Amino acid sequence: MLRAAVLVDADKKAEKLILVVHHIAADGWSMPILLNELKEVYKANVTGKTVRLNPLPVQYADFSIWERENQEALENKLNYWETKLGDVTKLEIPVDYARPKLQSTSGANFEFTLNKDLVAKLEGLATTHGATLFMTLLSAYKVLLQRYNINEGSDVVVGIPMANRVMKEVEPLIGFFVNTQPIRTSVEGTFTELLNEVKQATLEAYDHQNAPFEKIVDRVVQDRDLSHTPIFQTLFALHTRTKDHPIQLGGAKLTIQPFDYDIAKFDITFDVEQNKNGLKCKINYCTDLFKEATIEQFANHYSNILNAVVDNASAEVEQISLASENEQLLIASFNDSDQVELEFETLAESFKNTVAQYPESIALVFGEEKLTYQELDVRPNRLANSLLASGVQAQDRVGLLFHRGIEMIVGILATIKSGASYVPLDPAHPTERLQYVMNDASVRVVIFEDDELAENLLREGIASLINRPKSFEQVDGLTFLREGDGNIAPIFIVPGAFGIADFYYDLANALGDLLGEISNGASKIKGSMTLPPLYGIQLAGLRAGERPMRSIPEIAEYCIQQIRKVESKEPIQVVGHSIGGLVAMEICKQLELKGQQVKAVVLDSDVSTTASKGDDLLDNIEELVEHFVAHGFFAKLDTNFNDFEVDIFDELEEAKTYDYWSVIESLLEGYFTSFSIEDFRPIFDLFMTNDSINYEASEVNAENVLLVRAQKQDRGWNEQRKADKAWKAVLPNLQIVKSPGDHESMVLGDNARQLAKVVSQFFKQQ
Repeated sequence: MLRAAVLVDADKKAEKLILVVHHIAADGWSMPILLNELKEVYKANVTGKTVRLNPLPVQYADFSIWERENQEALENKLNYWETKLGDVTKLEIPVDYARPKLQSTSGANFEFTLNKDLVAKLEGLATTHGATLFMTLLSAYKVLLQRYNINEGSDVVVGIPMANRVMKEVEPLIGFFVNTQPIRTSVEGTFTELLNEVKQATLEAYDHQNAPFEKIVDRVVQDRDLSHTPIFQTLFALHTRTKDHPIQLGGAKLTIQPFDYDIAKFDITFDVEQNKNGLKCKINYCTDLFKEATIEQFANHYSNILNAVVDNASAEVEQISLASENEQLLIASFNDSDQVELEFETLAESFKNTVAQYPESIALVFGEEKLTYQELDVRPNRLANSLLASGVQAQDRVGLLFHRGIEMIVGILATIKSGASYVPLDPAHPTERLQYVMNDASVRVVIFEDDELAENLLREGIASLINRPKSFEQVDGLTFLREGDGNIAPIFIVPGAFGIADFYYDLANALGDLLGEISNGASKIKGSMTLPPLYGIQLAGLRAGERPMRSIPEIAEYCIQQIRKVESKEPIQVVGHSIGGLVAMEICKQLELKGQQVKAVVLDSDVSTTASKGDDLLDNIEELVEHFVAHGFFAKLDTNFNDFEVDIFDELEEAKTYDYWSVIESLLEGYFTSFSIEDFRPIFDLFMTNDSINYEASEVNAENVLLVRAQKQDRGWNEQRKADKAWKAVLPNLQIVKSPGDHESMVLGDNARQLAKVVSQFFKQQ
């Protein structure tokens, strides 16, 4: 249990006495007793006198017998600790390394000093509240641990060593009496309240200190976790040195040499030793959990807490800052919100702006395939339409089952434009893994390119699958013009005679930008999705085999079917251009009859439109050619639209007929290469239909309708006045305003931005 050796230097100028004492035979209290007795024995041997040591009233064996004979008292103390610690939880401090499954004992030490001026203030604080310096230091340590603790709850348990020499007879004995006791308190309220609670808990622990800690563990801990020490994971101790001068052994001097050991019994052991210079602090920490830099920061935060509480002991513990005064000033300068204006864009908005700025630049390259920004913008729009048609709503999750390539990027953009979130799915993963990911993420729809893998998922119960190649080529009833918040009532645009929604991108973007600025004006945050989605309604009759619709009510009924695809909030907001304005009026009529709220903006439409083919041959031919251009007609011909326009005019003049299709049919035979002329018959029929529909508007609520006229009109003033009077005859209280541009250009470019101001102001009216 005790070994001694004398080491002599090689030059014989110094000798060193080394004493090795097993901790089971002596504790910290025992060491001064051992050194004093060594001094007396040394002195007697030098002087030749008889060794005279004070007689001991009892031996350590007597203490052991006394412990065994007082089981009833021990049981009472264990009952106290069981009640005190019954539901205790582990302290979890953020670590730098993953905690080993088996507790590590690899350790190191970090030392720092608290100056004597601070110590004097701490002692004064302790005296004021009837506490000790130790209790004050422990209270501050608990504040630090609570701020670091990632577990819920306000309770913190810290172990403290106790001498456990409650009987005067055992005070002069050399032996292992020390015991470790857990101090559990809540860390809340003011620091003064915490100090009083720590004081009370410490005094109670003193009264129950001779209950061995291992017995407490057996009584309290049901399931041991080998990665943590039981009950508490950090220990705090204060040591008081009565003498700093060496011990005199005759003519020799005995000085205690510090010994730095590399083991750690707990996650953190905080040793404080009081000396004439203040407090010498040593933090012993587990190196398999913490870096030295982390412990250094830990020590700095403890010092900051001590300085804070001596300045204001009545502060709430949650308000005590871990940062120093200089650090607080630095943090305040970083968080000076008065000088910060948040500006950001969503991914969809950033991509849209890039498309507008660099439409013909290469956006994506994969192998031999290249896409410009303009091309990359169109393909996601088509796929987004398919998602909307399948019932996808804002904040839904869409699975993307793609190999790496352009289609994967298109799928990501389409999902974002639809307002949903995408979940990437790797086709290389097993079906079971994909199924787990989709269930865990609540995936509603999966876009795929691998038919075989998709069939496996379908058998596993996926609700909806969208085949990527088909979805990229189809033109659905709804065209997604501008993304927005799915929780806000969307805006639907009904196109004019051309029947396609893509013509209204400028207007949709202008409306989106303006409504976004209105929504976010107060916060000055740009890019927030607090604006309505905008959809274009693609009129039927644009594909081979489709029958063009012959009446406004029929077209309106079709448009309402498209609107129903989006779970929209009221009021339903519709913008109609040209003949689309009449459709918007009919939508109002049909939905108001069903008790729904509708608001409609009619762009340069007339209440009654009559067939006028042949009145101005050149104008009609130009309009028809523009109609074909809008639908990509000339991309499929071996000519350009200028030559085609001249040829049509010449043929019709020579034939002296207004049977357009028969003339065009014979003319196109010279232009076609491999396409059937019937591919273009639906486009022609839709043009002829839309420009020859007669419609008498039924009365609707005039407060919900706004008529916007183009400032530049081809017809004379008198004809314009008659057209407006026709509107007033149907809706006497109808608002009529003007917007820059002519019938077509009013929805394009800068004119579209001016028009958007008028439309947004009307829709914002309650």
